[in-house]
Amino acid sequence: MTPDRPLFLQKDTLYGEMIFSQEEQRIIDTPQIQRLSDISLSAVPPITLGMQIPSRLEHSIGVAHLAKIVGLKPEFTRYSKELFTAGIAHDVGSPPFSHLGEAFLQKVLGVTHEQFAETMIFNSELSDELKIQEIDINKVLMMINGHFKPISDVIAGSMDVDNLDNIQRYGKAMGIIQTPLYSGERLARSFILLNESMALEEGSGVDMSGWLESRHRVYQYVFSAKNQVMGAMTRRALQFAYEEGELREEFFYWTDIQAYSYLLGDCNPKTRRIAQTAANKQPYIAVTDLVITNPENRFIELCKDGDNREIVADSISEEFSIPREDVCVYLGKSRNYRSVHIPVINGNEASNINGIKQEWTAQAFVHPEHHSKFNIINEVFRSKVGISD
Repeated sequence: MTPDRPLFLQKDTLYGEMIFSQEEQRIIDTPQIQRLSDISLSAVPPITLGMQIPSRLEHSIGVAHLAKIVGLKPEFTRYSKELFTAGIAHDVGSPPFSHLGEAFLQKVLGVTHEQFAETMIFNSELSDELKIQEIDINKVLMMINGHFKPISDVIAGSMDVDNLDNIQRYGKAMGIIQTPLYSGERLARSFILLNESMALEEGSGVDMSGWLESRHRVYQYVFSAKNQVMGAMTRRALQFAYEEGELREEFFYWTDIQAYSYLLGDCNPKTRRIAQTAANKQPYIAVTDLVITNPENRFIELCKDGDNREIVADSISEEFSIPREDVCVYLGKSRNYRSVHIPVINGNEASNINGIKQEWTAQAFVHPEHHSKFNIINEVFRSKVGISD
């Protein structure tokens, strides 16, 4: 009679208790996964916010937990190991400051976020452990990148376990969602395959509607000036570091703390000034803060290239004789809206189930010492990005 294999218990703010096998825990304990303990779930550096933000490790463990629930269903059992691994490793390629850092991956290393994830996984302790457990690494990467249909829709679909965990975890931590509007575990148990496509079991409509409403609320906050200002300042600091050749390859393997310490102490004066101001919790002022639901084509085109934020900020700096480091801009498409094409048995597709409209954001932030120019900067900024009253 063989002894019972040890199980590992994880406490969690969303799911209470999560149980992992010895093999699963060995994957969680690899350096590549543990690095995520100091990569924030928020792209905005926590040091600038003065509050505790869940880490991408906490989030990834939650995603793996939900992926395990899906993997217990008969139609997904053959992929259960790969689903768990894709869940725990889906953010392994996150550089410091997550999406802010990703903007510079292509510029510095010439690789996409997906390619960087492959670099982090292959020839590492993580890949060694996956080989020992005979888990197909290529299949895991295909699931992470949404290229193993329909199974990859569990991890990277229009409604996936990544976002089910992300929205609730971030929303709860930030006080945006006081009372849960959906159950991630219940939705995970509802995933089924129908005609070789992903679907949800009958009765899932209420949870799906709650998820859509929750993500709308969360992303309204994420793209608000209150949250965006520190992100825009950090991106501007990274831009100056990039221009000075200070974002070298090793930077993208660092944690948030390592990277921010570098910006504060070892980079050019412009980067250090912005980083120190943000770390002191002294945000720039939102001279313009617009939420747009019917943008003109000119604005949409500007939003397609993140570098246009720097171009617009530099033009304002030059026109008003303001130091470049005292101006930063955000132009972009909010993630508040998602078109979801996953049917509920005996129900409807989720597209527009809540009547939520796509939003776009235009924000200009300026150092408070230039307050006398705020009104005219607002007018000029609107003109530059094609926004009429």
